[in-house]
Amino acid sequence: METQNHMKKLSLILSLCIISSTVFAQFGLNLGYRINSETDWQPFVMKENFLGAAPKIGLDYWFRLKKVRVEFSPELNYSRYTDNYTSNLDDTYDFKVNVYGFHFNTNIYPLNFKDDCNCPTFKKDGQILDKGFHFILSPGVNYYNFKINDDSYITDDIVFSAGLGVGLDLGLTDYITLTPMVLYNRHFGVTWEDLDQALGYLDALPEGASTTTDIDQFFVGARLRI
Repeated sequence: METQNHMKKLSLILSLCIISSTVFAQFGLNLGYRINSETDWQPFVMKENFLGAAPKIGLDYWFRLKKVRVEFSPELNYSRYTDNYTSNLDDTYDFKVNVYGFHFNTNIYPLNFKDDCNCPTFKKDGQILDKGFHFILSPGVNYYNFKINDDSYITDDIVFSAGLGVGLDLGLTDYITLTPMVLYNRHFGVTWEDLDQALGYLDALPEGASTTTDIDQFFVGARLRI
């Protein structure tokens, strides 16, 4: 009787392990670096590369079509940009911008489009480039939280974005796939409300400055999937 109970417990533990590994296998970790190009905010602080770069961390969930190699990995991600500025009047400003994003990444494998194999890239026959190269389409929505001098000035905005990139799946083992990737994203109409007033521009804006700007962004990083 005791042996049967042990067997039942063992069977339950094994079942839970299998279920857990199956669920976990659908998730991936994304790490990399975001680099922003010039924005219409830069003339306010009279410096190049204002809020120019920040690390990114993201978590995605993977699924795919059955008949063709179109794969989806909707992703939640986060970045934090920091910068500072001292005006001609020796007023000091510390900037913190938190960006929370949801991106519906769609991966299309043009060299292996009709392959319906659901196994890891490492297990597939053929060249790595043929099996692993893919285009990435990345529409998204992003929440911006702006802070100046900690909590003395806070505002936010929600904007849409669109991205295009390439990636390459590299099977490190039967169970681990690493995907280096490069993406270009554009965030449309990001508004930093009353940025001009917070910095003391009450009458006229600096030439080329605007509180609303598109942000061109390059991302270099990798996805790790188990």
